[in-house]
Amino acid sequence: MNASLKQYGKAKGYTFILGATDAGNILYAAEGTELSDGVLNGLNEQYDRQHSSPAH
Repeated sequence: MNASLKQYGKAKGYTFILGATDAGNILYAAEGTELSDGVLNGLNEQYDRQHSSPAH
């Protein structure tokens, strides 16, 4: 099934194909759509803002 979804996604020019499950799985992602670094950077920035000591 994964190979078929990959072929279908590429043929249709899709960036993502999402699964309709409670987990919200990504069934297909086009090459070059790696989002991990951006997501982690955003989470780290949010954490830093929430846990920084107030300026005196």
